[in-house]
Amino acid sequence: MRKMNLILLNLLVAASVVFLSSCKKDPEAPLPTIDFTSTPDATYAFNTGTTFTLGVKIYAPEKLRLVNVELIVSGLPVQNLENYPKKSGFTEDNTTYEATLNVPVSSNLINGTRVQVRVSAKDRGANGGRTVERSFFFTVGQAGSGRVENVNVGSGGSAPLLSSIVTVTLGDQGAIEGSYLRTDNGTVYTTSQVDALSNTDASKIDITLGRTTGGSVGPDKIVLISPALRASDNDAALFGTNFNFGSAGANKSSSTNTYFATTTLSPATATADDVDELSFSSSQEYIVITQGGTYSFVNDMGKKGVIKVESIENSGTGKRVVMKYVVQR
Repeated sequence: MRKMNLILLNLLVAASVVFLSSCKKDPEAPLPTIDFTSTPDATYAFNTGTTFTLGVKIYAPEKLRLVNVELIVSGLPVQNLENYPKKSGFTEDNTTYEATLNVPVSSNLINGTRVQVRVSAKDRGANGGRTVERSFFFTVGQAGSGRVENVNVGSGGSAPLLSSIVTVTLGDQGAIEGSYLRTDNGTVYTTSQVDALSNTDASKIDITLGRTTGGSVGPDKIVLISPALRASDNDAALFGTNFNFGSAGANKSSSTNTYFATTTLSPATATADDVDELSFSSSQEYIVITQGGTYSFVNDMGKKGVIKVESIENSGTGKRVVMKYVVQR
């Protein structure tokens, strides 16, 4: 009997080990790593009007989707470093990115201003990718003030962080307000302002607004429109003829594809994980909106966001729309 009990005990222990092993989650793939391979020495004073270099190397075992570099000063719009974000130029089967960044110290800043150079990398891992950030900080006019912060992983270890809630007012083609929105910094442009932009800056506009004039959608509908659709000749379903991106006489080129969907999420309550799990159809390059409605979008950089339409009001001979949104940083 004692021998039988011993056998049964051994079988129970073995079964428990197998059960516990089967309950363990598979280890997640490693997150991207960001290293600053070179930084200014202690004699560099970060004086206004000068430029310094940062060496950066990024490695993403799950392959890179996006690399961005931003200059951040409290109270000012976030500014992308020239030629960023990047969606290509990665090496070693898309796992590695290495560059020397030329970072300007703006002549508009005063001594003592703290500046953040934020480098972010998004991979092609689960749930649409994981984002990792690392930053270099310096103080204008203070030698030796440069330092590198620890790595900051998006909320939940995978989802990119969200911006704070932004409120903007857009107008249709008959309104006084501009109808072109750059969601990463909340800038709204009029048609003439778009025409004055470089193609690089124009391509950062990811949402436009208009009022339909006919086509299969019918007249007098307020719609959010992908810049790429608005710049093409394929928007007859909305306007009967091409509505243009910029003025009709100087159609500003834009390759920014933005896709839309309805959603139950609200900018006030949506979490980083909620937004990261949103899905879209590549056929939905415009969406009809109504007052009180909530909508989601994803732009050419893979950044997802949530919009709530607060009001639709008369403006000039058209309509203006007040809306709030959050977007992935």
